[in-house]
Amino acid sequence: MNQIMKSILTILLTSMTLLCVGQVVTLDIQNPAPRISDGVDVSVSFKKKKIKKNEGSMSADEFRIQFENQLGDGKINFRTELLDTGLVNIGPFKFSIHNTTFTTDIVTIRVFPDLPDVNNGIWLRFVRFGGKDILILEQRVSHDWQTQNSEHSSWSIDAEGVDFSGLDTDRLYALGVELKEVASSTSSNSTQDEILGLGTVSYKLTQYEVTRLKTLQDKVIITKDLFYAFPSDLEIADVAIR
Repeated sequence: MNQIMKSILTILLTSMTLLCVGQVVTLDIQNPAPRISDGVDVSVSFKKKKIKKNEGSMSADEFRIQFENQLGDGKINFRTELLDTGLVNIGPFKFSIHNTTFTTDIVTIRVFPDLPDVNNGIWLRFVRFGGKDILILEQRVSHDWQTQNSEHSSWSIDAEGVDFSGLDTDRLYALGVELKEVASSTSSNSTQDEILGLGTVSYKLTQYEVTRLKTLQDKVIITKDLFYAFPSDLEIADVAIR
């Protein structure tokens, strides 16, 4: 397995409160199947321990533990760069807060290569993370030159009005696979066009959580026929859900 070797780029502290030895530290990955240039978004949570309260008088050590455990919860969000594809270990990370060192666990993810340098395309990936099956749909849509007047043209980079394709979740449900959308985002990507040079395209990523229904018979192969508004000039690699 490859190891994350580059230091943290940015650290954003959110709702941090005073933390001491009474905290439980957990590591969570926000984008479980990143491409190598995406980096990985990491969230470290500090939560109170579940400590049974003693009735009656307490010793000095028992009082200290109870007091420190009431000091609140907090979270640290940051992004770290990725240097290689394949299976990558994220963590452990160490944090020193008020002279106390906190060490996270390790999370293993699969890092994928960057998308090919094309202006139009649809890509589908099936991954397993955190005990859940996740289907990831990505699409790029190129922008047309928009003529504003007889002298000037502009290149639109706004995703508004772009007709993205999508999976027909109703048809998949009828075939025995339930898809629940858990994340979706749109942005602009830069690509290297062979004719125009550096260009900008609209990009959309959608994550679905996959549930196999009792009506599923052996497997479902997702082809372009199970999409709506699939571009006629594109192809996609089939993905099987068993």
